[in-house]
Amino acid sequence: MNKIESTDEAWESGLLGTDEYHTKPAPQEFQINVYNGDSAEIDGLNFICIGYACPEQYDVYQADSKDICGYVKIRWGRVRCDYPDAGGETIYQKQIGEDNLQGCFDSHEERMFYLTEIAKAINAKLRDK
Repeated sequence: MNKIESTDEAWESGLLGTDEYHTKPAPQEFQINVYNGDSAEIDGLNFICIGYACPEQYDVYQADSKDICGYVKIRWGRVRCDYPDAGGETIYQKQIGEDNLQGCFDSHEERMFYLTEIAKAINAKLRDK
């Protein structure tokens, strides 16, 4: 089985949303810019970039599981996390930037700050379930 490296590859191969697609690369620290398929582990959760701008988006998985436990989106100047997936309960939401047009984080530091806060919210939800 070939490892799918990005959402684009998964879409083209017809594997988006399948178990084969969710065989993901080992997490690493995000760089200054993120691209589809990039991943990082924060507080025991894997954040996988599924859209890098307008909106910047992430699927979130527990580090030892294929089960999704969060969806993060930055759009219209808001960073938001739904649990356990897109359209689920909104467990984190903050206004970012100076206008309502921001669709991605402005810096690596801003990205890591908010994703760390979101990891805390998801982990709290997982403990309560």
